[in-house]
Amino acid sequence: MCYAIYIGVSNQLKFIDDVDKTLLSINLMIEAAINKNILKKFTKPYIYFVSSYEGCSCGFDILDVDEKDDDYTTMLASTNELINFLKTVAIVQNVEFYCFWQGEDIEEIEERKTIKTSDISIKNYFGLRDKLFINFTQQ
Repeated sequence: MCYAIYIGVSNQLKFIDDVDKTLLSINLMIEAAINKNILKKFTKPYIYFVSSYEGCSCGFDILDVDEKDDDYTTMLASTNELINFLKTVAIVQNVEFYCFWQGEDIEEIEERKTIKTSDISIKNYFGLRDKLFINFTQQ
């Protein structure tokens, strides 16, 4: 099973091509293609699937990986790219962020947080957890 991260924003993202696609992939989801259980968790109209270098969102789960692990360096770079992306988006709009285990989208959100993107870095990374919803606010 893999983590899945979706983000919701008020305005369509214009700078997706600026991210390092080997570390981070941001894909706009067409409403008809989004599972209704996921869609109803968001208040924003534009929903994107966010994946790491692995093709799923597990590559952002850096807190559960030992620094000696072969993938640690790539996971660290991928997680940094995610953090920088969230900070860039939050300059102009708030970001809704939902993380869950794929296949468990019917479950209700268990944890809600609001985090200022100016407060996040790799040193105080929020981490991935099942059924976690974060509202990232402008700096």
